[in-house]
Amino acid sequence: MSIKVCAAELRKIAQDKDIAVAQDEIDSILKIMQDKIDRRGGVYGDSELGELIQEAKDLAQRARIEAAIQKRNRLINARAYATVMTALRQEPNDPGKALSAILVGDARRGLYSVDAKQRSVFLDHSGALVAELKRNDLLDIFRSNELDEKIYQEMFDGLGASGSKEAQQIAEAIKKVQKRLLDRKNRNGSNIGELENYVVRQHHDPLLIRGKGTEEDKQEWITFVSENMDIEKTLANKPDDMTEIEFLGSMYDNLVSGNHMKADGVGGVGGAQPEFKGPMNLAKRLSAQRIIHFKDGKSALSYANKYSRMKLSEAVYQGISHDAQAIGLLETFGTNPKAMFEKILSEVRPKGVAKPIKEGRLKNQFAELDGTTRALGATQPILNTSVTYAGIAAGFRMVQSMAKLGFATISSFSDIATKASFINANTERNIFGSYATALRDTFRLFNSEEQKELAYLLSVGVENELADVHARFGANDSGPGMISKAHQLYFKLNGMQWWNSTQKVGVARLLAADLANYSSKPYGKIPAETRRLLSLYNINEAEWSLFRGMDMKAADGRKYLVPDIADEIPVEKIDPLIAERTGQLDVTDKMRQQFRDDLRTKISAYYSDSADVAIPTPGARERAIMNQGLPRGTVAGEAIRMIMQLKGFPITYVTKGLGRQKAMSGYYGIAKMMVGTTMMGYLSVTLKDILKGKEPMEVFSDDYTLNKDLLFKAFTQGGGAGIYGDFIFGEFNRYGQGPLETLAGPSFGTAADVLKIFGKFRSGDDAAAETVRLAMRNIPGANLFYAKLALDYLFMYELTEFANPGYFKRMERRMKKDTGQEFYFPPSQYVR
Repeated sequence: MSIKVCAAELRKIAQDKDIAVAQDEIDSILKIMQDKIDRRGGVYGDSELGELIQEAKDLAQRARIEAAIQKRNRLINARAYATVMTALRQEPNDPGKALSAILVGDARRGLYSVDAKQRSVFLDHSGALVAELKRNDLLDIFRSNELDEKIYQEMFDGLGASGSKEAQQIAEAIKKVQKRLLDRKNRNGSNIGELENYVVRQHHDPLLIRGKGTEEDKQEWITFVSENMDIEKTLANKPDDMTEIEFLGSMYDNLVSGNHMKADGVGGVGGAQPEFKGPMNLAKRLSAQRIIHFKDGKSALSYANKYSRMKLSEAVYQGISHDAQAIGLLETFGTNPKAMFEKILSEVRPKGVAKPIKEGRLKNQFAELDGTTRALGATQPILNTSVTYAGIAAGFRMVQSMAKLGFATISSFSDIATKASFINANTERNIFGSYATALRDTFRLFNSEEQKELAYLLSVGVENELADVHARFGANDSGPGMISKAHQLYFKLNGMQWWNSTQKVGVARLLAADLANYSSKPYGKIPAETRRLLSLYNINEAEWSLFRGMDMKAADGRKYLVPDIADEIPVEKIDPLIAERTGQLDVTDKMRQQFRDDLRTKISAYYSDSADVAIPTPGARERAIMNQGLPRGTVAGEAIRMIMQLKGFPITYVTKGLGRQKAMSGYYGIAKMMVGTTMMGYLSVTLKDILKGKEPMEVFSDDYTLNKDLLFKAFTQGGGAGIYGDFIFGEFNRYGQGPLETLAGPSFGTAADVLKIFGKFRSGDDAAAETVRLAMRNIPGANLFYAKLALDYLFMYELTEFANPGYFKRMERRMKKDTGQEFYFPPSQYVR
């Protein structure tokens, strides 16, 4: 059968089925058909006519669907472009600041940024999942991963397939969250079908997939996938000019690059979203369709065990995180966020504005939002091993953290001051009431099941579940598996998980209780401070009126306005508001759900972002400063992460602490906060001295003047001068580092110590004392605040004295001369 007959049949099918196919699309379909005919010797037999006609029909139908999707996406993109440009035109003299506010938030221009949206979507949905599992006594089982195989079976092969009631309930809870996120992505430009045989967004560890980086490792991955995949579904979008091996090989190349970790396009791996130009392009959209479909739950689990470091629970949370990242970008910049961002940036670039556009800063911020800085970059395996420079560097930083942050909880007393300052600036409480609230939360135990569930629903308590505390202090590293687990355990042992959770839950609970108490009042009658903060998250008078009359009583008997309330608002309340905003009288269910999702995210952002300000936690703005837009694995990327290690607090103290205090309370608010952090710094300095066996420094000198050395120490310890104060005053910073470590990071400081020791060895000098001190300073866990004193007297002091005889007598004399302090039990009396 000739191609002319195919063309005639195709046109007839299009006409009979009322399929609108443009001439160029027909030409592309015919080209595909001609290629197939040519590969079969130039003609089709009569028995194969039906197959060819059906394939042509399917391609034409797919072309029409794709064209409809593109039309919808053009409308979405036009709306996103108009919204962003309207915001930028409101500040014609400084559009760069306005664009930065859209990306990462600004206390003067608005805080409902892409960053806040991404984080709140993640915490809200993770919290909802954890709360439901906790409510049904399933959280510990899910966390233990003991039912992973059965949960995979439930989610892949159908509910009830495993015969385990617990596995079925967990699978249902996960599917509910996944479905909600999927629907939200589809409403914003994606076109992802709901798969029955789907467990979780598959995690692909580039290091494990790459192996030693040899061709044999690549072939091993391809063979494993071939044996475990659903061939028909996985190869459904394979281009005709590619073999199966070539197609899987292209998947491999993409996965080992780490690009799959980015979320800068609709449904695409690595953000590839080519413009639709007909079925030929549709058939070759490799990046957007490179999805491995496994043949059953057992095969999916086998892949996860072999090529992922993640258990199911971790993979579920990461999947939610990736979806939240995509949603934040899609809802702001349309279906191709990177392209839209570049377009907008080019249009606000012209000269003539009062302030030049800082493109580098904006691009660094976007790199944090789309995952560029978390991709592996140019990293390569080392000497044909599965180890990479990125893995080594991340592991080394984690070891340094575990060796340096034993007193982090004691050093974090200044959080009480930043928290009190936030409460004072954003609620009707005075400064004394704010400190009373902050201190009360420190001693309050949120231990009841109802209180824990409330914390999860407020989008803050789930951080403790996810062990995300270390992100406060430096790069949010993805280190080697065992070291990463040890890192998480360490932050439990040093108390930081408890401290962060207690302080952040206290902030969110306070704000939620306030909103519930105010909900019966008109918008104009609630305190001005609360109104201002609500407006920064785009919660206005119209939306405030929706909360009136809603039941807000929680399980503990108190009233709280939680994000879930958006799902309970009656349609007769929200329909008029949707109609007014859209100009459409016929309000659809999709429009209602979009409105509910947006309102829910605003409330969640109000709590989670406020908690991150009150207890200074780096966001995308701070990470952009710390990472400079550089991906992991590159020389520059790893160097900047080393330098910025443990700088998260001082940077965030300036950007979120001092910056927002200035915006909301002026210089008076800054002064109050710095006085408070200095007072808390004094408590930290004093308690740390006591825990190290030293007498506290005297507040007043012998002539009854204020001890300036103690004042400087308290000022820097509390964060008042941040990193620059540490260097200027020549003191150790809040993590026990010297000037070199403070400026270059503890990792470079350790490297410098190693070089000094090496130099002594080369010159023939005795390096034993330096070696012992270096070893003791870098033993993970040896500096935990509640164990350090015992370890010092039982072991460490003896070893130090052995390596450097007379060290403690000299040290005690120097300490007495410099600070006037003495040990309660002088080490020199207990060493031989």
